[in-house]
Amino acid sequence: MEKLKLVPVQDSHIRQLTCWLNKEHVLKWYNDADEWLNEIKERKGNFSFLNHFIAQEENHPIGFGQYYDCFVAKEDWYTVDRPHELFSIDYFIGEEDYLHKGYGKQIIRLLVERIKTQYPHAKIIVQPDSDNIASCKALLGNGFVFDPKANYYTLDDTLKHCGTTVINTERLTLRPFQYTDDNDMLVYWISDSTIQSLYCEPVYITKEEVRALLDKYINSYKNPDYYRWAIIEKESGICIGQVAIFLIDNKNHFL
Repeated sequence: MEKLKLVPVQDSHIRQLTCWLNKEHVLKWYNDADEWLNEIKERKGNFSFLNHFIAQEENHPIGFGQYYDCFVAKEDWYTVDRPHELFSIDYFIGEEDYLHKGYGKQIIRLLVERIKTQYPHAKIIVQPDSDNIASCKALLGNGFVFDPKANYYTLDDTLKHCGTTVINTERLTLRPFQYTDDNDMLVYWISDSTIQSLYCEPVYITKEEVRALLDKYINSYKNPDYYRWAIIEKESGICIGQVAIFLIDNKNHFL
């Protein structure tokens, strides 16, 4: 996977793309293969603002990715006033043997790198189908955060919508909690009495209880002296734990 790279789409790739776009696992999310192929074929004309790539593993084509300036695309699921400040991406794995092995996450990373190299302060948004769990987790694994009001995932270095920031390490991403973390929290720690007792925390059994707790966490970001991060394993996109920092006075009272 370390040798995965993106190469610009050429006419010689059209046959391969036609095959991929008509496969069941791609059609499930991309619907109209002919529309996608038309955009690719018109990449030097009406759709020149789209940047198309073939993802190759050791020169073997395995998938597709593209990025574009939202100001030029003018779609109806976002608003933007100026060029070069808001971008979006699309991606899929065409070869079945490469599904569910982390390649989608790597394609996202490579697309983000290309955007950030040219426009380091740009914000990137993506709106996958909510049922496409693999795609959503791949975005989370790259530091994207779901914005429930806008109904899309965003990668914004400033994260102006909350009081904390995203922190990336080699294997982990620390980011603000979001409501889509509820299932991972139940599975991995918050329903485990042994783990919770270590921190004098109660056990949460139902999703309703976890959602109420997430309401508290997310609303707390309005307080600049209260920081709580979800710990995301980059490889899987799973929320595996949390870390928090609180400011207290010399009498151990929360500030």
